[in-house]
Amino acid sequence: GSNDGKTTGAISASGNITGKYLQPASISIAGEVCSPDGLISRDETGAILSCQNGEWKGTGGGSITRTATDSLRFQSTGDFNYLNVFVASKFYPADGTHTGSATFNVLVGGKTVGQITTSITVWKAGSRGHYWGYENTGATLRMFTTAVKQGDVVQVVMASSGFHSSSDISVSLSQ
Repeated sequence: GSNDGKTTGAISASGNITGKYLQPASISIAGEVCSPDGLISRDETGAILSCQNGEWKGTGGGSITRTATDSLRFQSTGDFNYLNVFVASKFYPADGTHTGSATFNVLVGGKTVGQITTSITVWKAGSRGHYWGYENTGATLRMFTTAVKQGDVVQVVMASSGFHSSSDISVSLSQ
């Protein structure tokens, strides 16, 4: 509209600049070099980044959670000490006694910090094998005490499986 102001140079003010929203136009990557300190940007998801000590950093503090199905990959927006991984897996039915399992590698910055496994067991018993003890969903929660730095890529990827249908994955990073 006619009240919109546009400039191709820097804007400075001796007082506050106010408005309804601030929308950084450029996308920056946590951990990359920036200058000068105090700049504000955003990452590809819209999370706020600021230039601190010559490096783009997220706001940090608290925790962040990401979820996905079958595999998960995201970039940490801050520094964290705990990585909590929850996996709930569905398994295919099969005849006879058997165990279904799904094992996932948990990686931070390309390095494996551990594994998490969900499993179910089916029992066939009784006088003529007519009893079935069957679970079709297995769930596991595991906490890893490991440093996750801003910009680190966190991944949860399938390592092996048997009778596996799908898995819902949730990762929470906290300080």
